[in-house]
Amino acid sequence: MRSIQVIGIYAVLLGLGLICIPNTLLGIFNLEPTREPWIRVLGIIVSEIGYYYVTVAMKGSDAFFRASIFGRFWLFAVLIVMIVLGIAKPILLLLASIDAASAVWTWKTLGTEGTRQ
Repeated sequence: MRSIQVIGIYAVLLGLGLICIPNTLLGIFNLEPTREPWIRVLGIIVSEIGYYYVTVAMKGSDAFFRASIFGRFWLFAVLIVMIVLGIAKPILLLLASIDAASAVWTWKTLGTEGTRQ
């Protein structure tokens, strides 16, 4: 399914960026640079999840596609709450919106076609 493949590639690239050039990416989002290893650990996890998405997009799994919709909406909701509570900067709404938009794309594709692309 194309929407899963696209979000997977996005996640792999974002993860690699967090591993290789974390402070550059943080700077783009107007976040403070860090020397802590956790941003790179996050990059490893994000790229790993992206790999799963790309792989399952090629093989197909409607159960995974549907589960990913919930996961991406969950990320969107939690980031919105963090922004409202002042825990996260509003710029993270951009990342949250990418996940929400891709979830809607997957949802509509599954709902209108009922099968994988």
